[in-house]
Amino acid sequence: MHLCMRTTIDLDDDLALRAKKEALERRSSLKALVEEGLKLVLAQPANHELEPLDVLAGMDRKIWTGVNVERFIRDARRGWK
Repeated sequence: MHLCMRTTIDLDDDLALRAKKEALERRSSLKALVEEGLKLVLAQPANHELEPLDVLAGMDRKIWTGVNVERFIRDARRGWK
């Protein structure tokens, strides 16, 4: 049994037009083009050199006055897999 999830995404107008044009030129659909692009991106190894929270932790210490940075990051990451 093949299940499909229906979802809505907001695209930049220019990107959406380019994608629709590309799908037409390939004699395909926008859905097929998006699926192909997602498969290509997800097949790549993830680059987790710096996660957003690591960038925050390295910012000027003045913004962290009164905050336990390590606890903040640990709590923010809770549940991330």
